[in-house]
Order: sequence, then structure tokens, then C-alpha cells
Amino acid sequence: MNQNPFFVTSIDEVWSGLVNALSGQFCASLNVIDATNSVQPQLSFKPEGIVPEGYPSDSRLLRYASLPRENVCTENLTPWKKLLPCNSMAGLGALFHATQLYNANYHSLAIHIRPVCRNKTCSQSSVELSQSLAVVIDPTLSKQQKSPGWSFKTLFGKTIQGGCPLAATSVAFVDVSMNSSSNLLKISPDPTEVIFTTRGGDSRKYAMYDLHKLNAKFNIELKILNNKKVQPVPPTVYGQKYLTGYGQEKGGFSSVLHNNHPTKSVRVIYLDIVPWYMRLYLHTLKITNSVKTIKTEKLLYTPGKDRTKPYELEIQLTLPPRSTTTISMQFDKAFLKWTEHPPDANIGFYTSSAIISTMLMSADNITSPEHHTALLTPSIRNPRESEFFLRIYTEGLLVQLPLPDFSMPYNVICLTCTVVAIAFGSMHNLTTRQIVRDDSTNVGLKEKMKNFFSSKIKKYLSKNRKSNEKEAKISNEDSDIVDDKKIVK
Repeated sequence: MNQNPFFVTSIDEVWSGLVNALSGQFCASLNVIDATNSVQPQLSFKPEGIVPEGYPSDSRLLRYASLPRENVCTENLTPWKKLLPCNSMAGLGALFHATQLYNANYHSLAIHIRPVCRNKTCSQSSVELSQSLAVVIDPTLSKQQKSPGWSFKTLFGKTIQGGCPLAATSVAFVDVSMNSSSNLLKISPDPTEVIFTTRGGDSRKYAMYDLHKLNAKFNIELKILNNKKVQPVPPTVYGQKYLTGYGQEKGGFSSVLHNNHPTKSVRVIYLDIVPWYMRLYLHTLKITNSVKTIKTEKLLYTPGKDRTKPYELEIQLTLPPRSTTTISMQFDKAFLKWTEHPPDANIGFYTSSAIISTMLMSADNITSPEHHTALLTPSIRNPRESEFFLRIYTEGLLVQLPLPDFSMPYNVICLTCTVVAIAFGSMHNLTTRQIVRDDSTNVGLKEKMKNFFSSKIKKYLSKNRKSNEKEAKISNEDSDIVDDKKIVK
């Protein structure tokens, strides 16, 4: 995010407003981005499009942040599709079915905004918005695909309805470079045009379908005629990241950078953003190479601060050909407050991926458009660039931090409530109960004598009544005995 310093008083305020606006637009949790996960990279990111002179070199106008735990979901896809000219009613947007996309092995949504020239003289400028969707699907897992290959119906669950009438171009490309030397693939229906192109020494063959010329429903299907195994070709540059160490007090991480080019060295820029609760030690930074000893060309390190800002590490170095370079650092794990842990604290804390930026001389494994356009068609038909910018991301990490005893707050709350209830009850009784004097004990002598004699008389009468009842009972028993004797005789 970049802003003109002459019109902006605070970059952080504009940054906060931008992430909140994007959060509402795409139903994402981008509003949690703040100073604790935002940095100002100086080498890895530069503004794109037309910019004033000297503007790209001022890193104070740049902000970068990432949310490693935020996953792309259906509620993000729906507002993203609404920005398309025909939504999901026609064109390629009709294939974006949420059930199929989110069953894929990998998917990502992206939006790029940059200022561009409106005419050749660049007397006027416009804002260009480009959208991209990347999906990786394994066709062998589809139950509908019986033969080796794939089709739009099996991959996306739908067929193409035709081009979008509001779009100037609506084109689908299929890479059929494997058919350049032998007929290993069969594609149907026949493409509108077959294009041969070479970008940076990499030759490709594409089958192009112009959706405006194919108005009826159709399904692009590719069958593999020769089912022999093809060895995958690793990319020229790629990276990996993993944790080291054990225990809940100390730890470390290592990033491995690979350069598979047989003869040429590759200059890369490595950017790593580490949360504040992983307290890095700069003196533990180690850079080793499998071929020779290498040194950093530039090293930019910004220390973090607890609950305020993250650690930022940015390194520029050159990777020798056919080599593996390892960047490692050690850190201490902070002990967080029990209120700072997420609800599923036992899972751990997700950390951001490391970012590797480089320029490649060959376009192997690169299908992104060139910088002068946001469309893929002119990049394939008329390639201009001799170098190709590549930005790749490593895996994110899952860090286990020391956990407090979460049952203790419950025990403390119960004990505190019990003590408060007992103390409060006693104090409440003492302060609110009304004390009344019993006047029945303050009687005179005459009344006391009257009560005394009345109680004696009642006791005497009760005693006589009990003795009379006892004598009457004995006399009745004697009379019954006499009657029994007479009967016996």
C-alpha cells in the first residue's frame, strides 16, 4: 500500500483504513492487521505502475502484513466474483463453483491494483484492477474421470456457457507442449487457434479457445494417449522452511534455498517476518552453502518489541549454481498472558511464510503475465521481457508456546466467589437486619406471681387427670378377669 506523502499525514492511519475497507469488501478478517504484524520492507517489494520520481526508494510509504491463519473460504469467493464483469453468469466465471474449488489441493484468490497510463503519452492515468484465481486439482481423484486425462466438467463440475458479453476478450489457454515432439495428448473440441511462443528460451505450445466465437455450451476435454510416466522438472529456484530445536523454552528455524540452474548463479532477496513472541537473536544467524562459503550482500534487521511490532529480517545474497543455501536463527519463546492465547491454544501459533524474490533469465514454470500488462494473451503472443520476476513463498510454521494451567482461572474464580459470598452475606446481615428489643421479659411482680401460680395449677390438674385415668384402666382390667373366671366354671 502506497500513498503520496504530500497528501497523507499518517501512513499507519491510511493503512488501517485500507485493511478495514478490504475486510468489509471481501468478508475477511483483515481488520486484525495492525502494528504487531505489519512491517516496512526495503528490498522485497516495490510499487508497480506509474509512480513519481524517487517514490519507489522511500520504504516509509510501504506496508506489508500477512495473516497465516486466515484461510480463503466461500464468503471470500462470493464478493470476489461480484467484481467480474458478468459475475458467475457467463465466461470463465461460470466455472467458479465453490464445492469444486474448495475440494482442490490448493487455491488462492488475489487482487492487484496499480495506476497505469490511459494513453501512449501518459498524459492521463487510470487505476487498473486485476483479479487472479489459482487452483491445483488432482484429476485422478475425480470419480467422473474414467480415462487418463481431465475435462472442465470433471474439474469444475460445469461446462463453459460462452464468453462474457461485457468483456473485451474471453480466452482459455491449454498448455499442450507435450505434443510438440509426439502425439501424447488429444484435446477436444478443436481449438480456435494454436500458438507457439518462446519466453526467455522456454518454448511453449498453447491451444487457445476464444469463448466469444464459441457461443454454445462446450466442454474442453484432454485425454492422455500414452500413459507413460513423465518425470517432473523441479523449478529453478524454490525454498523450504522448518522448525528446529525442542522444548517450550527455546527453538529455531531454518530456511533452505535451492538453485537448480546448472551454470548460472541467482541473486535472491529473502524476507522473513517473525512474531514478537519468538524473540530472535541476531548473533545466532548462520548462512551456509553446500558448494562454497557465501556472504550476504545486504542485511537489514529490525528488532521486534513485545506486543508492539514483529521482527523483520531481509537479506540479499547470490546462490551459486546447483547449490543449497540454509539460513538459520535461534529464538526464545515468550510466555504469554492467559488472555492472549486463542481458544484452541493447544494447536499452536501459525507464523508467516518466508518470501523469496528473484529475477530469472528463463520462463520455465512461469505462466504469469508480464509487467507491462495484466493480461496473459499479449504476454504469450508478443513476449517482450528477457528477465522474469518471480516471488515464491515457503511453508508457514506452527510454533508451540508454553501454555499456562487454564484450569487455575476457574479454580480462582470459584474460590473468590465463595469467599466473597460468605463475607458479603455476613456483612449484609449485620448492616441490613433490624434489631428489636423483646419487651416480654420486662414484667412486674404481680404478673410474675400470676404466671407462677397458673403454671403450678395447670401442672397439678394435669397430674390428677393422669392418675384418675390410670385407676379407671386398672378397674376395667379386674372386671374383665372376673368375667373370664365365671365363664370357665
